[in-house]
Amino acid sequence: MASPFPSVAGEPSVVVVRILDGNGGNVHLALTGPNGRKEQREFKAPGCLGTKGLLGNLQAASQGYQEVTEKLYKESYALKSTLLNPTANLTTLVFIKPG
Repeated sequence: MASPFPSVAGEPSVVVVRILDGNGGNVHLALTGPNGRKEQREFKAPGCLGTKGLLGNLQAASQGYQEVTEKLYKESYALKSTLLNPTANLTTLVFIKPG
């Protein structure tokens, strides 16, 4: 039986997140979305050397990724695609929110 109310769906909303794993353990993230939305973040641990510095950078980046991803999921976005460019240390994530 067909619904008496027609389905009304708007255009989907798309957010693109580009992540650059730079030399020295610094990670740069750029987010672009609808209505001119732009965000930039940099993840790095406080100046540490050796294994503790590497682990600190990994932890700082992991926490940053978690915060950005959680924020997008709370806004009803879902990860749709992941594009990798290993030679440039670049990852692109495409998030979609249905209209």
